Amino acid sequence: TLDERGGRVAYRAALTAAQPTRVVDVAIPYITLTDAAEWAKLCAIDFEDASHSVRRYWSTVLKQGAEIVTPEPMINDFYRAHLSHLLLNTDREVGAKNRRVARVGTFSYGAFSNESCMMVSDLDRRGYHQQAEEALETWLHHQGTVGLPGDFSTKDGQFYGAGGYEDGGYNQHHGFVLWCLGEHYWYTRDAEWLKRVAPKIVKACDWIINERKRTVVAAEKSRIRAIERGLLPAGCLEDIKDWRFWLSTNVYSWWGMQNAAAALADVGLPDGKCILKASAAYREDILRAFTEAMQRSPVVRLRDGSWIPHIPPEVHRRGRTFGWITETLEGAIHMIRTGLIEPDGRMATWIIKDFEDNLYISEQYGYNITGDEFERYWFSRGGISMQANLLCNPIPYLLRDEPRHFLRAYFNAFAVSYWPDTRMMTEHALPNIGDWRGDHYKSSDEANSTYWLRLMFVQERGDELWLGAALPRYWLADGESCGIKDARTYFGPMSVRWESHVDAGRIELSLDPPRRSPPRRICLLYTSPSPRD
Repeated sequence: TLDERGGRVAYRAALTAAQPTRVVDVAIPYITLTDAAEWAKLCAIDFEDASHSVRRYWSTVLKQGAEIVTPEPMINDFYRAHLSHLLLNTDREVGAKNRRVARVGTFSYGAFSNESCMMVSDLDRRGYHQQAEEALETWLHHQGTVGLPGDFSTKDGQFYGAGGYEDGGYNQHHGFVLWCLGEHYWYTRDAEWLKRVAPKIVKACDWIINERKRTVVAAEKSRIRAIERGLLPAGCLEDIKDWRFWLSTNVYSWWGMQNAAAALADVGLPDGKCILKASAAYREDILRAFTEAMQRSPVVRLRDGSWIPHIPPEVHRRGRTFGWITETLEGAIHMIRTGLIEPDGRMATWIIKDFEDNLYISEQYGYNITGDEFERYWFSRGGISMQANLLCNPIPYLLRDEPRHFLRAYFNAFAVSYWPDTRMMTEHALPNIGDWRGDHYKSSDEANSTYWLRLMFVQERGDELWLGAALPRYWLADGESCGIKDARTYFGPMSVRWESHVDAGRIELSLDPPRRSPPRRICLLYTSPSPRD
């Protein structure tokens, strides 16, 4: 037994001939004070005063950014709490005054750049632009210092190094950082900042362009490698260390390149137009390669007995790969999420049907629900998989103007991951729904959930601003209200609020629109609280 006696920790155990000894492991999670002056300073601290000071600090900090209010107190609490998780994990790089490291977990995880960018972009969306800029500065400062694992000719120009905090080696890291740099510009429209960092952005884009040239040359020399033409050379995928020509690596490299180039073009930098042209060519090469990969692959069966094409996650693969990461987490759905293909096109529909019928609910690629359980739970446990808040699954539905499917994916992911006692999301609800596994706070996964929540209220679509595209009907029942305050958008800060008086025949909307860079059009989508409307 372990207990406290006289201000000391006491461990007691009964020793026997069969077990004459015991081993006690003691873990001390923080720095141990060894200096008398340090102890004296600690003992002089009054707990109540210190506790009040900490509460006051966080209350002040959390009020400085965007606020979301819904009829669901649990969702309101999480949105507010998640900001503290973001700020705790995006702490200063040791020895640097103007750089932060966005670590995706509080304890064991470092800066996995793709997931770190989910956090940094959420900081921008909430209005914490200085913290976001300092996090981006870490990748800019350490550009080219650490190479990604792959068949690349050089690390010069790569975005991955983070002063020793870099983690994972995911080849999509590079593209995500480019995307995030572009997003920071769109949310702030800080042209001076963009012009300052433009040479590093151009260098990063040139790295993609030059590496793609190598696969063009290789394709011309070998018929078997012709399908690789214009893709990035082989490298790692997420936690899968096989060097292959992965779909998501190329999709996110294109996505980041395109977004960053569009930002450069927006401030009149000539490199922007040149890189946009190169990114358009890259998109065509990705589409050509994976359309051919789809044609080579066997069709897959849906639950209604029909058969559809399958887009494999690796260009040489013919059929399914062997795990959840390759097929579900990093599969073809990212072609929709990034805008590589039209969200309501035929290929996108095939992808979504395959994910819903064969991946999210399956023995090998998702949660296994069979027999009578499937008929009972396909709706409330479908549309998600393990690590539900790292998937991009809700966004394709919103892009297809299918808000009901979007809301199902959002709420199912929230329900299986959220722990109300600690106001946090688990990384993996494993081995079963309701269980916990992974680091905490897993602030990157949480950032996706809060982003999806924000999209219910506010969504940028090109030069248009859409409001209320996916509000749940019951949030607009009579007497309810919901809204978002001080949201940062591509067009500037804005607020919007709905108040329902539907029994009196009206729903009132209060809008403080963005004025910095006004959208061409503001589209308001009306959601009736009655399912009959």
